[in-house]
Amino acid sequence: MPGYSAAAYMPSLFLERALYVREKNDGLYRPLTYLIQKLIVEIFVVALVSVPASALVFFVCSLRGSFLIFWLIFMLTSIAGLSCG
Repeated sequence: MPGYSAAAYMPSLFLERALYVREKNDGLYRPLTYLIQKLIVEIFVVALVSVPASALVFFVCSLRGSFLIFWLIFMLTSIAGLSCG
């Protein structure tokens, strides 16, 4: 499911492609730097969105255990899905 949510993220990559290629060719940064920057931005977005989504699942389903651990696993799964997407 998180991989499918990355589909909404793809148009921004296509729009930034020309800028990315130009700046990479100018030697401003490496591809890994661009990837890390994109992941950091998405981690903040995922952190904000995953709190209400995981709270809804956790409390509606009356799950037992730590909500913090459930939220962290939910968030890491979302980040892994975005990375794969």
